[in-house]
Amino acid sequence: MHITDMHTLSELHMNYFRRIVCHYVTEKELRDSGSEDEVLFSAIRYAAQILVEHCESTQPRTRRPHLQRDRVGAHDRLVKDYFSTDVTFDSERFRHRFRMSRQVFLRIVGDLKRDFAFFQQREDERGKPGFSPMQKWTTAIHQLAYGIMNDAMEEYLKMLETVACEALYTFYECELTQTDIQKIYEVHQQRHGFPGMLGSLDCTHWDWEACQVTWQGQYHRSDYDGPTIIIEVVASFDLWIWHAFFGMPGANNVIAMINVSPIFYHLINGVGPNTSFATNDLNYEYEYYLVDDINPDWATLVRSFTCPTDDK
Repeated sequence: MHITDMHTLSELHMNYFRRIVCHYVTEKELRDSGSEDEVLFSAIRYAAQILVEHCESTQPRTRRPHLQRDRVGAHDRLVKDYFSTDVTFDSERFRHRFRMSRQVFLRIVGDLKRDFAFFQQREDERGKPGFSPMQKWTTAIHQLAYGIMNDAMEEYLKMLETVACEALYTFYECELTQTDIQKIYEVHQQRHGFPGMLGSLDCTHWDWEACQVTWQGQYHRSDYDGPTIIIEVVASFDLWIWHAFFGMPGANNVIAMINVSPIFYHLINGVGPNTSFATNDLNYEYEYYLVDDINPDWATLVRSFTCPTDDK
């Protein structure tokens, strides 16, 4: 092997090559040798020989065997069990397992398929159909409703763990589109007379019965009987909860909750859809939310009137 061939080796092999050279060239060999160049050349030749023997003895990596996943068959089985005319499980069992009615499930599937490319059925590199929107939404809702692992439904839906995880995060991180914002603006202005309002922002405490004893101190407040978790939600006119943030210990208050909430990340980072609106011949750049009196005095938070003087 020529010295110039070393450039074709990987970085890992080059590091291994340098260590062999440094180990070969010792101070004793430099003193005993009449020429430093001869010692370096011998070290390089010795290192190249060991490296070639190492590369030849290393077994090539074997790829994991390909699993035949019958995605079409899994979709057909899902339809047969819950959505066909002669279903295996009735409406009561459907609501128990999906935590919603069959009509609501199909409506959500249609909206996800229309608005998000991930929930559309696509073909893989071999031209075979991928997972259907029903399969992706089924694994996402089961992870949300029951807290199961990403690969818990691999046998039933034939779905990879990575796809199940992506389905959950894609649904959870669904953000408002420009069309959604304009629709909410119009309805809120017609029904309530509030132009530019995206919804009502509020926090509540959720009882955590299974809280560990070592954590109960930070998750408990004196005005509650047991440990709680704070959840922050935004609901629109049709009770669409398009924002939910939870996990803060119950010992915190609403101000601490809103300071760490991601609801205003799009304003801070300058990303997201346009939320500007106009009223009374004035243009406003950002949306606002209706809140109670305990929230901070921010431009995007509008407090309610505790003592209104008239209907307006």
